[in-house]
Amino acid sequence: MEKVINIPTTKQLFYRRYLAILSNFPPISNLRNKELDLLALLMFSWDKYANIEEEHRMYLILNKDSKKVLAEVLDVSLDGFNNLLCNLRKYKVLNKDNELSTPFKLLLDGDFTLKFNFKIDE
Repeated sequence: MEKVINIPTTKQLFYRRYLAILSNFPPISNLRNKELDLLALLMFSWDKYANIEEEHRMYLILNKDSKKVLAEVLDVSLDGFNNLLCNLRKYKVLNKDNELSTPFKLLLDGDFTLKFNFKIDE
Protein backbone atom coordinates (compact mmCIF):
# COMPACT_ATOMS: atom_id res chain seq x y z
CA MET A 1 0.00 0.00 0.00
CA GLU A 2 1.24 3.47 -0.78
CA LYS A 3 0.02 6.83 0.49
CA VAL A 4 1.13 10.09 -1.12
CA ILE A 5 0.87 13.38 0.72
CA ASN A 6 1.57 16.48 -1.35
CA ILE A 7 3.06 19.30 0.71
CA PRO A 8 3.13 22.74 -0.92
CA THR A 9 6.10 24.80 0.27
CA THR A 10 8.72 27.32 -0.72
CA LYS A 11 12.35 26.41 -1.18
CA GLN A 12 13.30 28.24 2.01
CA LEU A 13 10.58 26.56 4.11
CA PHE A 14 11.25 23.15 2.59
CA TYR A 15 14.36 22.48 4.66
CA ARG A 16 12.66 23.21 8.00
CA ARG A 17 9.66 21.05 7.04
CA TYR A 18 11.98 18.29 5.87
CA LEU A 19 13.76 18.35 9.25
CA ALA A 20 10.41 18.37 11.07
CA ILE A 21 9.45 15.16 9.26
CA LEU A 22 12.78 13.58 10.22
CA SER A 23 12.71 14.87 13.80
CA ASN A 24 11.81 11.45 15.22
CA PHE A 25 15.01 9.92 13.93
CA PRO A 26 18.61 10.43 15.13
CA PRO A 27 20.57 12.64 14.85
CA ILE A 28 17.71 15.08 14.16
CA SER A 29 15.76 13.82 17.18
CA ASN A 30 18.54 15.13 19.42
CA LEU A 31 18.27 18.70 18.17
CA ARG A 32 16.27 21.51 19.78
CA ASN A 33 14.14 23.94 17.76
CA LYS A 34 16.80 26.66 17.37
CA GLU A 35 19.33 24.04 16.28
CA LEU A 36 16.82 22.74 13.72
CA ASP A 37 16.19 26.30 12.55
CA LEU A 38 19.92 26.87 12.10
CA LEU A 39 20.38 23.57 10.31
CA ALA A 40 17.53 24.44 7.94
CA LEU A 41 19.14 27.81 7.19
CA LEU A 42 22.50 26.14 6.54
CA MET A 43 20.89 23.58 4.23
CA PHE A 44 19.01 26.33 2.38
CA SER A 45 22.23 28.34 2.02
CA TRP A 46 24.07 25.24 0.79
CA ASP A 47 21.51 24.94 -1.99
CA LYS A 48 21.35 28.69 -2.65
CA TYR A 49 25.10 28.87 -3.28
CA ALA A 50 25.29 25.65 -5.30
CA ASN A 51 27.14 27.50 -8.05
CA ILE A 52 30.12 28.03 -5.71
CA GLU A 53 32.70 25.27 -5.39
CA GLU A 54 31.93 22.96 -2.49
CA GLU A 55 35.25 23.59 -0.77
CA HIS A 56 34.46 27.33 -0.52
CA ARG A 57 30.72 27.17 0.04
CA MET A 58 30.62 26.68 3.83
CA TYR A 59 33.21 29.41 4.28
CA LEU A 60 30.89 31.80 2.47
CA ILE A 61 27.89 30.59 4.49
CA LEU A 62 29.66 30.84 7.85
CA ASN A 63 32.07 33.75 7.47
CA LYS A 64 32.06 36.43 10.16
CA ASP A 65 29.47 38.67 8.46
CA SER A 66 27.20 35.74 7.53
CA LYS A 67 27.26 34.48 11.11
CA LYS A 68 26.01 37.87 12.31
CA VAL A 69 23.17 37.83 9.79
CA LEU A 70 22.18 34.25 10.64
CA ALA A 71 22.29 35.06 14.37
CA GLU A 72 19.93 37.98 13.76
CA VAL A 73 17.57 35.82 11.71
CA LEU A 74 17.50 33.29 14.55
CA ASP A 75 17.18 36.07 17.17
CA VAL A 76 20.18 34.86 19.16
CA SER A 77 23.42 36.52 20.23
CA LEU A 78 26.64 35.67 18.41
CA ASP A 79 27.70 33.59 21.43
CA GLY A 80 24.36 31.77 21.31
CA PHE A 81 24.84 31.20 17.59
CA ASN A 82 28.28 29.70 18.20
CA ASN A 83 26.77 27.42 20.86
CA LEU A 84 24.20 26.23 18.30
CA LEU A 85 27.04 25.43 15.87
CA CYS A 86 28.85 23.55 18.64
CA ASN A 87 25.75 21.44 19.25
CA LEU A 88 25.40 20.66 15.54
CA ARG A 89 29.02 19.44 15.60
CA LYS A 90 28.30 17.41 18.74
CA TYR A 91 25.55 15.51 16.96
CA LYS A 92 27.68 15.06 13.80
CA VAL A 93 25.40 17.23 11.66
CA LEU A 94 28.44 19.44 11.05
CA ASN A 95 32.01 18.19 11.06
CA LYS A 96 34.87 19.82 12.97
CA ASP A 97 35.36 22.28 10.08
CA ASN A 98 31.69 23.37 10.23
CA GLU A 99 30.86 21.59 6.98
CA LEU A 100 27.47 19.93 6.58
CA SER A 101 27.51 16.16 6.82
CA THR A 102 26.66 14.50 3.51
CA PRO A 103 23.01 13.60 4.33
CA PHE A 104 22.28 17.30 4.86
CA LYS A 105 23.75 18.51 1.55
CA LEU A 106 20.49 18.57 -0.40
CA LEU A 107 20.28 20.43 -3.68
CA LEU A 108 16.72 20.97 -4.82
CA ASP A 109 15.88 21.01 -8.47
CA GLY A 110 12.12 20.94 -8.74
CA ASP A 111 9.96 18.60 -6.68
CA PHE A 112 11.44 16.42 -3.94
CA THR A 113 10.18 12.97 -2.96
CA LEU A 114 10.93 11.34 0.36
CA LYS A 115 9.91 7.72 0.65
CA PHE A 116 9.61 5.66 3.83
CA ASN A 117 9.43 1.86 3.70
CA PHE A 118 7.86 0.51 6.86
CA LYS A 119 8.69 -3.18 7.32
CA ILE A 120 5.79 -4.41 9.43
CA ASP A 121 6.22 -7.68 11.29
CA GLU A 122 3.05 -9.47 12.29
